[in-house]
Amino acid sequence: MNVSYKSFWALKRTKYGSSLNLSQYLKLSDRLPKPTLIYTEGSNGISFNPNVSISDLGYLMGFYIGDGWIDKNKIVFAVENSLVDRILDYLNYLPGVVCHPKIREMNTGSVEISISHCVLAALMKYYFKNARCYEKRIPASWILNWDEISRRNLLSGMLDSDGHYSIKGTKRSYHYTTTSKILADDLCCLLRSLNVMSGLSVSKPTFGGIVNERRIIGKHDKYQIFFSAYALENENKGHKGKRTKFVHSFDDFTEAKVKQIIEEPISDYVYDLEMEGHPSFVVNGILCHNSATPWRTDNQEIRIEGTLGRKIIELSASDLIERGFLVPPKIFMVNCEYFEEAKTYQEVYSLNIVNNWERNYRIKQFAEELKANSKPTLILVERKEHGEILESMIEDAVFVPGGDKGFDDPTDEEKNYRRRMLNAVENNDIVLIATQWANVGVDAPRISCLILAGSNQSSVTTYQQVGRVLRCVGKDIEDSKTNGKECAIIVDFYSNQKNLKTHSNMRKKVYKNERAWKFYDIK
Repeated sequence: MNVSYKSFWALKRTKYGSSLNLSQYLKLSDRLPKPTLIYTEGSNGISFNPNVSISDLGYLMGFYIGDGWIDKNKIVFAVENSLVDRILDYLNYLPGVVCHPKIREMNTGSVEISISHCVLAALMKYYFKNARCYEKRIPASWILNWDEISRRNLLSGMLDSDGHYSIKGTKRSYHYTTTSKILADDLCCLLRSLNVMSGLSVSKPTFGGIVNERRIIGKHDKYQIFFSAYALENENKGHKGKRTKFVHSFDDFTEAKVKQIIEEPISDYVYDLEMEGHPSFVVNGILCHNSATPWRTDNQEIRIEGTLGRKIIELSASDLIERGFLVPPKIFMVNCEYFEEAKTYQEVYSLNIVNNWERNYRIKQFAEELKANSKPTLILVERKEHGEILESMIEDAVFVPGGDKGFDDPTDEEKNYRRRMLNAVENNDIVLIATQWANVGVDAPRISCLILAGSNQSSVTTYQQVGRVLRCVGKDIEDSKTNGKECAIIVDFYSNQKNLKTHSNMRKKVYKNERAWKFYDIK
């Protein structure tokens, strides 16, 4: 071992048996067995068993995510008075870990419990990188690889630190509050791995106290995740009040990053089972979800990730255009100077959009000119009355409104009629005027021109509407050029009326945000 006889026996006679300090062990590690215990402060007996799995410390890690931080080599927890005895019992009986927690009293209904343990502190720093409370997240490997008991312990630690339990009548629920959207995403995935569905509420920063005559204002949104205690306990009340146990397996939850993408010739059939009107599909037994707009303007996109998992890859419309999978658009925004003021928004929209003669006449001119030049054209409106007016003005126009049951639930007859009209516009036989049903899920790649006759204020809706005409006719842009669709043309209208001006500016911002979209301001 390259140590003297005297030094060897001195090591053998140390207080804790056969032990070495770290510098000695590192020099001789290739000739020594693995250590069975690591002492961090030998005089106090503080130690760590290297055979302990991180999943064995799930509760501790969960509590740290909620209300823990690092102070040099100390781990500090803020603990409510009602939980002090429980936390101390847990820390005193950690598997394979000896630590001597210390308590510092506070005047806020809680105490600080600190652990001087450099190995545990190093683990915390490794997994959480000294992150502040709103930057912490649950490592994906814990959700994917830990057994169910460990994941439940992790969740219990989080709930004890930053959660609360609620009872309202016969309903029992848990609530967890955080200022981190990323952590809220992770918690939704953790709950989903336990077959628990959760809800989410988002609140804006609130006012705090007054310091030096200045009001303290919070900087971050608050996210509250809530879910049923019965669901967590695998018990739910049935229709007649009976509790029914649900059996599930961790195999139900599978989520992983793409490790490798390779190109191989297809030697067999690929089964693609699509759901009508929905961007989810099954390919060779794998459920896939593809969305051109995986966000929401009300900060609720967390529900998308909570249900489907984190995004594997995100490509913008410009990326797909530059790679030849979409045609490039030319967007013309026509300025409408004439406008009228009114008392209500309904009156504003009616006077300046639906019944605006100058605007409607320009729509007529564009539509008829584009059709005459063999450009299949789609006009989107938001109100049925507007569609009827334009249909009466434009030659060869056909207005197809939403279904009698609402555009989310059309009858079979309505579906067939819409499909026939889509085929007709693709053949340039008609100018198609449609309501919101044509915003998403429409398969008509030969439509090359879009006129936005309405005035929406949603960036998501704007992307969806423009997306109706960006599809190639064929597998890529070269095929599309051969089939007569080299680019897409979008005509929009800018209104100077104060309410509608906000909508116009929002859409204008979307158009200018995409580097591959050519935008033209027409005065």
